[in-house]
Amino acid sequence: IFYFSGTGNSYYAARELSKRTREEIVDIADAIENKEFEYFFRPGEKAGFVFPVYFYGIPTIVAEFIDEISLKLNDHTYLYAVMTCGGSISGADQLFRKRLQKNGYSMSACFELPMVDNYMLMYELSSPSDQKIKLEKADQKLLEIANKIESEDKAGYTSSVLGKITTQVIYPFYE
Repeated sequence: IFYFSGTGNSYYAARELSKRTREEIVDIADAIENKEFEYFFRPGEKAGFVFPVYFYGIPTIVAEFIDEISLKLNDHTYLYAVMTCGGSISGADQLFRKRLQKNGYSMSACFELPMVDNYMLMYELSSPSDQKIKLEKADQKLLEIANKIESEDKAGYTSSVLGKITTQVIYPFYE
């Protein structure tokens, strides 16, 4: 499970998924710093990416990592993404899918994991009681996602037309 986390939400999700799926976690920032880009997958292993959405898109560090990695996958390796967000990932799934395809990889499924919104510059933070409720819901959703990953379920999140448009309008501000 390759992960990037700015505030800890995605690290938490990757760590919990690792416990449930027994897959190793790799910090994308460390991999880039150490120039570790080649990964081999044994039969039955899954390839996962866990990261937050930024402006309804993918963080630069994740995009750069995808452009550099060499995944030695099996013909049927289940490749998935779990994107953490404060509300919605909108069209970030399509951006990630296209970047993977550009580099010769195909995503089996994408999952949206709403957590506590922590972008303080644009939003007021939730109250502690609301945060607790959101995190409890995130834990329930994370368990559902882990079960889908273990069964290699291909029915995940697919952005709507409105989600794609939202990403097309908002994400350029991040870029």
